[in-house]
Amino acid sequence: MRKNDQNDVSPPMDDLNTLYSGSFLKFLGATHFLHFPLPDDDLPAICILNILPRNTLILANSLKKILAIMKYLLLLASLTSCFFTSCVTGRRTISPTVPVAAHSASKGSVEIMSIRDVRVFQNKPSNPSTPSVKGDHTQMSAAEKNRMAGRQRNTFGKAMGDIALSPGDTIENKMRALITEAFARRGYTVRNGSRNRASADVPKFWAWFTPGMWYIKFEAVIEARIKVTKGGRSRSFTLTGKGTNGGQVASNANWNHAYELAFEDFITKLEAELQRSGF
Repeated sequence: MRKNDQNDVSPPMDDLNTLYSGSFLKFLGATHFLHFPLPDDDLPAICILNILPRNTLILANSLKKILAIMKYLLLLASLTSCFFTSCVTGRRTISPTVPVAAHSASKGSVEIMSIRDVRVFQNKPSNPSTPSVKGDHTQMSAAEKNRMAGRQRNTFGKAMGDIALSPGDTIENKMRALITEAFARRGYTVRNGSRNRASADVPKFWAWFTPGMWYIKFEAVIEARIKVTKGGRSRSFTLTGKGTNGGQVASNANWNHAYELAFEDFITKLEAELQRSGF
């Protein structure tokens, strides 16, 4: 074996054999880089660093820098997610407005009978358009579900907090207002005791968004099975209203606007169906 030169920084072969034995390989792989606990029978880290070859020390420093960059990238991704989704994990409250247009001259009246929320909720559905809540929906009362209008998700599509209508408002109240507005545009006022009648079941009333890198697509869908009666003759039909809104932040304004577009679409279609039904 040649004698080590004074300028040679490489450790003796005996030290290298010891260094790369199973015990120290575990130390280098687990303790030095992954920060696992150091076994009692291994040398302190300072002793290892003193006998490591120069190239190994350079590699170790490079790996440390890479790990540091990865941490910053993860932090950046987290901050980006918070920016686009407003970083809300609790319940968001929205208050979309039912649009009001010019009304025709009075032609008569109509009584709105029952409006029923018949939506089916699921726990952790794969499709974001399926109603769900944070937690177990079976533990939520029917009155509470009647306020649920959507589900928040982060940038990666993971379900987060609930979206609810304002306190005191419900899905059934919104549907009643939509039907009232459609009849008003046909020239009919709503009052109890009228011989003309309308009722509805609501299987869909939900909003969600599709995340993107710099753009969020907000969608709202409402659907109702409606029955109307005029002059003793009844007619049933199903209507769907859809609204799509784009934005960069999951704000209340963007959620409200998606619903308001769906409201207008629904009212326009209902007005046409009422005309076909003789109203």
